Amino acid sequence: MTVGKIYRSLRDTAAQTTDGHEATAIARNVMEAVTGMQPVDLVTRSGEEVMPSTAARIAGIAARIAKGEPVQYILGEAWFHGLKLHVAPGVLIPRPETSQLVDILTDIAGDRPDLDIIDLGTGSGAIAVALARSLRFPNVTAVDISTDALDIARKNAGELGVKITFAEADMLKEESLPRGPWDIVVSNPPYIAPAEAADMERRVLDYEPHIALFAPEGNPLCFYRAAARYAALTLKNGGVLAFESNPDYADDLKTMLRQAGFHDVEIQRDFCGRRRFAIARL
Repeated sequence: MTVGKIYRSLRDTAAQTTDGHEATAIARNVMEAVTGMQPVDLVTRSGEEVMPSTAARIAGIAARIAKGEPVQYILGEAWFHGLKLHVAPGVLIPRPETSQLVDILTDIAGDRPDLDIIDLGTGSGAIAVALARSLRFPNVTAVDISTDALDIARKNAGELGVKITFAEADMLKEESLPRGPWDIVVSNPPYIAPAEAADMERRVLDYEPHIALFAPEGNPLCFYRAAARYAALTLKNGGVLAFESNPDYADDLKTMLRQAGFHDVEIQRDFCGRRRFAIARL
């Protein structure tokens, strides 16, 4: 079978569970991961025959894609903020919009060196690693309640050559968290209301960790309140608290942060125009 036929078949398979644009991206990612071919190669080398063993491997991946399994878990990798991260079912797949939160904090930090930063609920370590790579000599600490997630985050930090302090802790239990003080407290905590599950894609519900997706029923700001209390105690004067959040609760989050003693509270939109990020100062 030729490169072109395999690529088109893979794209058609992916299109069964997602839209055309994403299906093309999935097919390209698989072809690059398995064969090393870039998008231009898929055109210029489309007539080349593929080794049977390679074709069989791609067919196995296609079968898993057809069942709805996220390609990032199949390949064991995901791109985030220009970095290739290791991912596995124990961690949330990093989203493109979360990369915007890194950009926001990078702009706020400017050229200041040696900032003390903590990432609450680090998961794969995406935010922590990206900040460690983007800022000038930051001191980054990353915490998570999951030992599996911390193992993956440590692997990402090691492979990408950044020094991060990791700690197993529950962000709902203030006494378990590192003491600080911090220049930046950042978190992308679970923020999806359980009632929203009915409208979510099956590949998210069936494969990604629910502990990283869903807030408690009837308490959508649970993790935000805990993080705000912690930040109020550990941020340096003028320090920044930054969240990714559920756009449906942006106004409630803004009110809560003001009541918690933060000022200059700002809700910023993501690239789709949704009110996604909350930035506040102490």
